[in-house]
Amino acid sequence: RWIESLTDQKGRGCCSTADGFPAEAEWDATGGHYRVLINKQWHIVPDEAVVKGANKIGYAMVWWFYDGKVITIRCFIAGTEV
Repeated sequence: RWIESLTDQKGRGCCSTADGFPAEAEWDATGGHYRVLINKQWHIVPDEAVVKGANKIGYAMVWWFYDGKVITIRCFIAGTEV
């Protein structure tokens, strides 16, 4: 239930774990922004996609989709360690 209740900063739902891909250790915070490694490329997480609040699962999660041309990050919640 907690994961299904997550929203981005615009209030849009992030979906369930079935739609999220564990970022595991493939993320960092640099230059005041988060970035994640998706398909062997680093992507800057848009500020509005960052989920605020405590991470109850501990590891980072990123919800993203690919439209055939570009990867779009829908939501991101940082893990407890970088």
